[in-house]
Amino acid sequence: MKSVDLMVPGERQVVTGFNGRVRAVSGSSYAVARVSALAACLLAENPEMGTPALKSAIFSLALANAGEHNHVAIGFLPDPVTRDRGHCAAQQARVELVETYTSEPEPAVSGTPTPTHVFRPVTVIVANSGWEHATVHAALDTTARILRQCGIHTPEIPIHLIDGPERYRYYLQDLAVELVRESELEKPTVYLQYETLKKVPYDAVSYGRVNSQRHPELADTVWVTRQIPHPGIGMAHELVHVLMNSGQHVEDRSNLMHEQTSGDNWRLTPDQCETLTSVGEAHGLLKRKSVAR
Repeated sequence: MKSVDLMVPGERQVVTGFNGRVRAVSGSSYAVARVSALAACLLAENPEMGTPALKSAIFSLALANAGEHNHVAIGFLPDPVTRDRGHCAAQQARVELVETYTSEPEPAVSGTPTPTHVFRPVTVIVANSGWEHATVHAALDTTARILRQCGIHTPEIPIHLIDGPERYRYYLQDLAVELVRESELEKPTVYLQYETLKKVPYDAVSYGRVNSQRHPELADTVWVTRQIPHPGIGMAHELVHVLMNSGQHVEDRSNLMHEQTSGDNWRLTPDQCETLTSVGEAHGLLKRKSVAR
């Protein structure tokens, strides 16, 4: 006996909650709303369409052989928003590379330690996430200046502007895994997004090897939202977590690895520098300057 006409995606849907905040939700009720929205788009294009014709138009978009023959009468309706729907244009279904350019941090000043390692993190800006090029360049320049105290040279940083489904503007671990798989970029990678969807919000999150064992795709990635108060210091903080392969914080408020950024906590101790360069090199994230390409 067939229990439903259609199967419709209803997992990790980006919606606006009653408090005005964007959320990621799952459930059959959200699938139903998407079919209702599809119907509204079709009716806006064809206001004279009657109920039988509207049902036929919706059913014609479904794929037969949905894999649930015992329960689904018509078939599987792929994400309705990724196709033209009468009056409503299709939204982007996959991640696309829009633009690539390079950010070159300011040259080192006198008194900076002689560089021993080269670091080239890839930076990804998700389109429409509120990150302007000037803000990104300033943040990367600050990050490079902070890492110089450990003898790390950042000659240039590739920046990719990508566009894709709206959900990728927001951080959530499952969505992050999807985005890494779709973008297929070299690591370490810094992803710049608009906001987090986590119930306990953090402005930035990093994944080393030690905390990505359940989701190995996320290893050596950093996720920074536009809500972060000190982008450059926050980015450097998270990258050091990755280079050290550690989530440890320190109590010294002037240290980069204090739990909270204050705008001037950029210092690293010699021991911290030794750890991040040795671990970073061992993991292939840093290259010895003499052999760097």
